[in-house]
Amino acid sequence: MLTTTVEIHRDRRVRVAHLGHGTPIILLHGYPDNMHIWSRLAPMLSNSFEVIAFDWPGMGQSQPWPGGATPFHMAERLVSLLDDWKIDKAALVGMDMGGQPALALAAKCPQRVLLGHPQFAGAMG
Repeated sequence: MLTTTVEIHRDRRVRVAHLGHGTPIILLHGYPDNMHIWSRLAPMLSNSFEVIAFDWPGMGQSQPWPGGATPFHMAERLVSLLDDWKIDKAALVGMDMGGQPALALAAKCPQRVLLGHPQFAGAMG
């Protein structure tokens, strides 16, 4: 189980887990899951990275945010969270529905996404 906190973003509650230090990796769960799908992987990654997992707005213990639910809308929410966390650039790991906003963000704002970072090869391989 991940240790979580509730943060306020856009005047809404978002359940988040922050682990480790270093290059940021954001873990994006799918539907209908929540952030605890990452409860075994996140601690392992936190030995080398700053790991952030959260419940998407409207899922798990996070409040819904107004607006659409397309991958591009979810990517906009992710940018808002990155801005609030003061993260300029992060690696994104998405599964199922979480992969779609990761790809949308990489397409729309490639400067916000880390790809091919040398540290990833050692941690993942």
